[in-house]
Amino acid sequence: MEPIIVDGLEFTEPHTTNRNVWLSEGLVLKLDEFHPDKHPNKLNRLRDEARILEDLTQQGAVCAPRFHAQGLRGDQPYLIIERIREAGEAPCIEVMRAFRELMRFGYLHGDLKPQNVIWDGSAAVLIDFDQTVHDPSLAALTIAEACDWADARKGDLPWRQCGLLREQLQRFGYPSNGGDPRLDLVKYPPRRAAEV
Repeated sequence: MEPIIVDGLEFTEPHTTNRNVWLSEGLVLKLDEFHPDKHPNKLNRLRDEARILEDLTQQGAVCAPRFHAQGLRGDQPYLIIERIREAGEAPCIEVMRAFRELMRFGYLHGDLKPQNVIWDGSAAVLIDFDQTVHDPSLAALTIAEACDWADARKGDLPWRQCGLLREQLQRFGYPSNGGDPRLDLVKYPPRRAAEV
């Protein structure tokens, strides 16, 4: 298969399960098949995802891959981010640590599932931010309070998983009653060195 060159960077390795994702040694290229007549909001979602990742990178977040670039390749939107090497399944406490750090920056991940969490051996890193919601008030909430926050806004949240936050968290072992205080700490120290 021919490599793809975007932004002067060569991506030689197609992702094994997603034909719109290409890999290089240290970066990931996410291409979007943009069909304005079929998916008018798709371009905005990719731009929003890029904006979120750029903001998290500038703030030194370690719960998300670092933003590299975004743009158009012809009429096809693209996003380039840091490649995180997977080292197995993330422990529940580390997923909650990453989720809580994201909240500290005022973001709530709208599609939390095992495919959107990468364990690099020392920290859980969240990916796929196209359904993420921003509200600065999230920074002061515990995870249990964020579940209540999402429940109260089911009709207002723009993600298809809206109102399912508790169920999403339970996939990682978060208790259904939200009663485990070690998972609800307001501040989790990051486990991955922030390199900006």
